[in-house]
Amino acid sequence: MVESSPASGTLTRVAGPPSRVGRMAAMALVAGGTLLAEVALTRVLSVSLYHHFAFLVVSTALLGTGVAGAFVSASGRLTRIDGAALAAVGALILAVGLPVCFTLAQLAALEPLSLASSPLEVAKLGLVYVLFAAPFFGSGLAIAVTLERNVGDAARLYAADLVGAGAGAFVALAALPAVGGIGAVVLGAALAAVAAVFFAEGRLRAIAGAVAVALVALAPFAEQVLPLHITASKVTRGGERFEDVLADPTRAKARTWNSLARLDEIDFGGGVVRLMIDAGVAAVRVPSPNQRPVASDATLGYELRPGARVLVIGAGAGWEVQEALAFGASRVDAVEVNPAIAARAPKALKTDPRVRWIVDEARSVAERSDERYDVIVMIHTISNAATSAGALHLAEDYLLTEEALETLLSRLSDGGLLFVTRPEAQIPRLLATLVAAGADVGAVYGWAERAATSSFYAALLIGRAPLAPDDHAEIVRRIEGRTGLRMLFTPAAPPSDALLAGVLGGETSTALEALARGRLDPATDDRPFFHQRRRFGELRWRDFVRTLGIERGARLALEDQPFAEIAAVLLLVETTIVGAIALLLPLAFARRIRAPRRRVAATFGYFSALGLGFMLVEIALVQRLGLLLGAPTLTFATVFAGLLVGAGIGSASSSRLRRPALAPLFAIVAATALALLLPAVLAFGAPLAAGARIGLALGIVLTTGGALGLAFPAGLRQIADTPGLVPWAFATNGLASIAGTVLALIGASSVGFTGVLLAGAGVYTIALLAGRRLGC
Repeated sequence: MVESSPASGTLTRVAGPPSRVGRMAAMALVAGGTLLAEVALTRVLSVSLYHHFAFLVVSTALLGTGVAGAFVSASGRLTRIDGAALAAVGALILAVGLPVCFTLAQLAALEPLSLASSPLEVAKLGLVYVLFAAPFFGSGLAIAVTLERNVGDAARLYAADLVGAGAGAFVALAALPAVGGIGAVVLGAALAAVAAVFFAEGRLRAIAGAVAVALVALAPFAEQVLPLHITASKVTRGGERFEDVLADPTRAKARTWNSLARLDEIDFGGGVVRLMIDAGVAAVRVPSPNQRPVASDATLGYELRPGARVLVIGAGAGWEVQEALAFGASRVDAVEVNPAIAARAPKALKTDPRVRWIVDEARSVAERSDERYDVIVMIHTISNAATSAGALHLAEDYLLTEEALETLLSRLSDGGLLFVTRPEAQIPRLLATLVAAGADVGAVYGWAERAATSSFYAALLIGRAPLAPDDHAEIVRRIEGRTGLRMLFTPAAPPSDALLAGVLGGETSTALEALARGRLDPATDDRPFFHQRRRFGELRWRDFVRTLGIERGARLALEDQPFAEIAAVLLLVETTIVGAIALLLPLAFARRIRAPRRRVAATFGYFSALGLGFMLVEIALVQRLGLLLGAPTLTFATVFAGLLVGAGIGSASSSRLRRPALAPLFAIVAATALALLLPAVLAFGAPLAAGARIGLALGIVLTTGGALGLAFPAGLRQIADTPGLVPWAFATNGLASIAGTVLALIGASSVGFTGVLLAGAGVYTIALLAGRRLGC
């Protein structure tokens, strides 16, 4: 079989799959392995580091894919190598590189919270970037070469790439609990090795097959064989490193992975058992069957409302559920988002007829419910763990928005109580959001733990109606009688603190934000970034130095420092620098790309706009539909994977377009329609049954994906006659996609996800204009 190479203008023997189906299968496997590895690495590095730095490292590593496209574009020597054999080598680089480079990166033992104080850690970070980027370079090499050598079949090949990536998302959900995070990384490598089998022939095919078999055999044991370094900044309250605790078999009893977290069951002695989330970013207490809860500020609601109907948000393994029952609750609805955590609840709580366990996202449950509760508790629903969206988030929280508080208050009975605990630094913004919610509130009490500085524990008790004098007296007596607590304010005693007084008074001045040293504007469903401490425009160099130099004081700092914002800014800077170098070098020093400057400029404008626009729409859609679907795993599988599959369907259909230059117009219409109609669609879908909500979401994402998937292969066909331009366009698109992820988050924090969707429509308009000049 022969193929025409637009890079060289010559006919080259294809030493690869004998059919189009074989190439498509290979592309799907490479893409699936890449996405599976990306999701798994994000999960694993959230354990090793923190999810903010996992996001930073994995996203930076993905730059390797774009750099590979630029390399293929620049290298004329590659045109002398059989395309399929070269693609097979790229797939093998991904397959072998993932476990090898992962191991070397863990042995480097990066400590990201010492970056500002240690030049050695800066050097380690650079090394880790290179190690993780190397395998993804192989992925980009395989895809870029295949597209360039078979550009006439780009629509089907790109469709296979997208559908394979979507399938990789589903595989990730199953692989994480089956073989663990590291095992899932190895399975991603195995898929790449199988792709090499499809690409190659002869001895290279035999080598690829042997690698695939070895990786499949390794996956179930990868957790025991490959190392995992846990940052020294993850420590217990007593200062002991979690890495040491987890290595002690007398204390570490069991381990579970899923797309939401790694859970380690730790016996701290004295009957105290906790589930540690991601090696120490959060802990869940596991009640023992013989637990006798004692009265505390957390039990006040049950004591003030005997026989209460209770909603526990973030029920964990049942600690608060057992407290509610012990203090007389007549019925408890226990909502826990992570099924692995809920499964650890004692059998007595699971079978108690007074308890109804709901494994779902609590906000989604509250929106669909018409129940009324006497007490709703939301005690430290904080995980700082990556979500099923792959950690590509800025600590969004749909339980702490204006709309969420309004919904929760509407679920209270006439005399109902809402009890919420957070770190003390977050109380002013929580109060500001409560005030902005505009719901009728009869009484608000606040207290905090006594501490030398800002405490990790503070509480609000909110009454839907004014409390009776006896209730008020009991609250004051209980709090003032506890030596470890201090009252912040009551309805009868306004706060002495100027910041809290101003917030409760409805002030939103810049002066108050200066006192808070952070944002006070209320979070909303369109801008659900309650935990964002700084606006991006307010970040200063000292913020980077302080946050990246915290070392062991990380746990409380996670609630007080702009970790996510700094990670996003660093990634944007890195993407800009690496992208500029990667894209300019082929133009400046290689002679393969021989095209008028205006055509090169149009190619850059078109394909960078496609990458940026796709991510703007994807991030906004994943976030907004997550509120409709509820469970994060369901959202990931339905929205993320569904969008990729839909884009694959669109790509396969793109060859039918009579005017390829107009392909971006479909994306413009889709993004604009989402921005204008999605809020009404979400309101319509919220009360529907689970099957109907999934069907509605699938309809949205498949239609949207189909519209977005048309433009990329349509553009490739227009530049196919220019040597080197196809892989350069692939590189441009990939690098812009990574930047688009960050810009979507930055934009959403300022203008909301509706604004991001409109921005996506605007970016696709740039692609539409640039596309008209691709043929010049």
